[in-house]
Parts: sequence; structure tokens; C-alpha cells
Amino acid sequence: MKGIEPETELRTVELTLDKLKTYFPKKKILYEVLESTTYNFHLPNINSSAVTVAYLLKLASRECYSLNKDKHRKAPRIIDRTLNVDDLLKELAKVVKGQLGFETQKCPNRQWVLDCLYSEAPSHPIFFKNSFTIYRSLPKE
Repeated sequence: MKGIEPETELRTVELTLDKLKTYFPKKKILYEVLESTTYNFHLPNINSSAVTVAYLLKLASRECYSLNKDKHRKAPRIIDRTLNVDDLLKELAKVVKGQLGFETQKCPNRQWVLDCLYSEAPSHPIFFKNSFTIYRSLPKE
């Protein structure tokens, strides 16, 4: 006798940003849900100015870039400090070919962006630019 298999039906639920706000009224609750095993996203620090309720809601509704914790890789240390966060965000946007979801003038920290870029494109030229620079001191004449 065969067991009765439950009817499996996939439903797509359309949630608007306003509807999501009713489910998650506080930023901390939404942040914890997105960071937990339910979504398992690698997120910027909750205290970052980039982590706004609007950003988290876009992330929850999959309207912007997200990185799964399982895919996250720590970027090597980069000596070149001329690359600011805006430049790194532009490079990341090129690599992922999509919206990052951050508001203007509210950027995540530099290391988080580097980690995301490295996770998506470990062979990106940024990570090899200063790899073979050799420093030596010249003797005084």
C-alpha cells in the first residue's frame, strides 16, 4: 500500500514593501530574520548607516543584491587606500550586474564591500594590483 503523498504546490506570494513593514515593524527584527538561517544573508553591520529599513525590505523582497553566508569569503588585505567605498560599490555593481539597494550617501563599510566583491569575483584586478610590489630601502650616499 502506497503512502498518501501530500499535495505539493508552490505558491508565489507577492509582498509589497508596505505589507512587509507590517510584518517587521522594527529594523532589528527584520535584520535578524534576514541574517538567520531562513535567508542566511551576509549583511553589513546593523549599526551601519547603509542598513536602513528600506534596504532590508528590498533585500527581503529580493529586489537588490544579496550574498549568502555560505558563499561569503574574506577578502585579502588591500594596501591601495585610494579605492574608496563608492569606487568599490561601482565595481561590485558591475560584477553582479544589478542593483545593490543602498541609498545615496549611505554606504556599508569598506571591508564588507571588499568581502562581497571577493566572494563574487576573487580574480578581480583589485585583488592583484599590489600583490607583487616590493619595497626596499636604498642605502644613503
